[in-house]
Amino acid sequence: MSIGDNIKKWRELHNLTQSDLAELLGISDKTVSSWEINRTEPKIGMVEKICIALNCKKTDIVGADEPTSFLREDSPSYGVTSRGYERLLYFYKALNKIGQKEAIKRIEELACIEKYTEDHLRPQTAHNADADDPEQQRLMQEDLDEPE
Repeated sequence: MSIGDNIKKWRELHNLTQSDLAELLGISDKTVSSWEINRTEPKIGMVEKICIALNCKKTDIVGADEPTSFLREDSPSYGVTSRGYERLLYFYKALNKIGQKEAIKRIEELACIEKYTEDHLRPQTAHNADADDPEQQRLMQEDLDEPE
């Protein structure tokens, strides 16, 4: 199967629309569509982001015929079991568009706090529209200072 076919298969396994996946990746839904119809292919850095978003391995996207790793509880999926991923997705889909944007913002914030992340996945910075607000700075600093 092609990379585009695998992206589509994994996206559909997670009951995501092209727009849902695009939003998770910070790209346009037209880009996702372009991959899925095999017009273009994502760069390797984007493949890594796709794998995180779809809770799969790179080989599931670039080379495996049958996606199976997200179905196993013991899969090396960055600590997220298929049940955990499904719960996260369930609650995310229950939110309206404003709530979904807020949820993504909060996850980005959590991803920058050492005690909540895997070293190899921690972003260097996160975008926070309220980062100049002294109260938000205080709260973020409290999160960073919390003992484990």
